[in-house]
Amino acid sequence: MKKSLSFLILLPIITAIGAQLGTWITPILVIASVCVITVLVAKDKIKGKELYFYLYAIALSLVWQTTMMGQDVVGSDIHTELYYARYNQEHFWDISYPDSSNTSFVVGLLSPMLATVLKWDMVWVFKIILPLFLACVPVILFQMYKGIFGEKRAYFASIFFMIIPVYSMEIAQIAKSMVAEVCLAVVFYALVNNWKQWIKLVMIIIFLSLAILAHYTVGIIGICFLFGLFIYRLITQWWKWKLVENRKTNLFVILVSLILCTSVFLGYHGYAANGSAVRSVKEVVANYMPSMNTELIEIKASNIEVPIATEQINEGVPILSKSLTQSLPDRMAEAPRLVKIGTGFDFMEVPIEGKIFRVIQYLTQALIIVGVLWMAFAYKKHKYPSEYVGLVGCACVLLLLCVLFPSLSGIVNMTRILHYALFAIAPMFVVGIEYITDKVSK
Repeated sequence: MKKSLSFLILLPIITAIGAQLGTWITPILVIASVCVITVLVAKDKIKGKELYFYLYAIALSLVWQTTMMGQDVVGSDIHTELYYARYNQEHFWDISYPDSSNTSFVVGLLSPMLATVLKWDMVWVFKIILPLFLACVPVILFQMYKGIFGEKRAYFASIFFMIIPVYSMEIAQIAKSMVAEVCLAVVFYALVNNWKQWIKLVMIIIFLSLAILAHYTVGIIGICFLFGLFIYRLITQWWKWKLVENRKTNLFVILVSLILCTSVFLGYHGYAANGSAVRSVKEVVANYMPSMNTELIEIKASNIEVPIATEQINEGVPILSKSLTQSLPDRMAEAPRLVKIGTGFDFMEVPIEGKIFRVIQYLTQALIIVGVLWMAFAYKKHKYPSEYVGLVGCACVLLLLCVLFPSLSGIVNMTRILHYALFAIAPMFVVGIEYITDKVSK
C-alpha cells in the first residue's frame, strides 16, 4: 500500500513538472510506468485495492501531461470557458447570456468558487484542479468493469480506455467535460450494480442532471444511452434468453430517470443561453424528420434567430438531411475526415506511416467486434448484467449510425463519440484479445 501511495503522489507530480519544463523525458516516463505496472498486474504482483491508486495516478499523469504544458490553458474552447469563469468570479452568473460556454455550472459556479477559496488564478484551477475530476473517470469505470469481468480484465479495459488519445488530449482541453464525464461514469455504474432500486433512481437522476448542467453535450449522450437502454429493456423485458435475464435495474427506474432528466435538459437549456442547446437539438432532429422542417422554416421566416446545430458545433459539416438520399460512397465523400479514417475510406490516399496507423486502429476495432460477438454467443459461460449488454448495444448502434450517416459525427467529433462509446465497450477489446489468444494457443 505504501508503494501505491508513493506512486500516486510521485508520478503525477513528476509529470506535471516535466510538462511545465517541456522535457521529452516525461512522456517516456509515463509510457514506461504504464507498461511496467501493466506487466506487474498481469503477473499478479499488483492487485486488490492498490489498483485504484495506480489507475488514478496513471490517469492524472496522462491528463496533467496535457493540461500542465505552458503557463496558459491548453485548447481552443477552454479559452472561452476561462474568460467566463473569470468574469463569473467577479460578477453574478447570468445563464441567459447567449453563449453555451457560460451555461455550465463548472464555469459559472465551481471554478469561480475554487479559485476564490484557494486564492489561485483561474488558469491554475483549470490546469491542476479540474483534471483531478477527470482522473476519476477510469477509476469509476474500473469499479464497474470489475463487477462484470473481474479485477484483471477491468484493469486492462481501464488502461485501454485511457490510452486512446481522446481522453488525455481532447477531453482534457474542455473544462466542463472534465467534470461532466465523472457524472456520466457514475450513471453507467449505477445502472449495472446491485444497489437498491431507490438508490439507483436517486443516483441516476442526480448525476445525469449534473452532467446536463455541466456540459449539455455529455448530458445529451447520457440521455441517448438511457433512452436506448429503455427501448432495449422494453423489448427484452419478458425474454427468457439468458443473455438478457440478469436484470439489475427496474424498467420503472430507467423510465422515471429518463423522463426527469430529459425534463431537466429541456427546462434548463431551454432557458440558458436563450435556449440555443435545445434549438440545436431540434435542428438536428428536423433534418431527419421532414415534417419538422416546415415548422422551423416558418420560425426562421419570422426573423427569429435560430442557430443551426451543424454550424454552431462544427462548421463545415454537410447538411444532415442529404444523408437520407445519398448513397454510402457519396456520404463518405462528404464525411468528416475522422469518419473516413475510422472506416478506411481514405486508406489509399495516405502515406505509408498513415497506413500503419490505420492498420493498428483497424485491429483494435476488429478485436472489439470479436469481443462483442463472443459476449453475444458465449453468454452461457458468463452472466452479464442485462443493462451492460444494453449499454454495449447502444454504443454499437451509435457508432454504426455515424458510419451510415457520417454527417451525424459532425455534431460531435467522431473521436468524442468513440470515447463515449468506450465507456461501455472498452472491456470488449480485452475479451476479444482473450478469445483470439485462446484459439491460437489451442
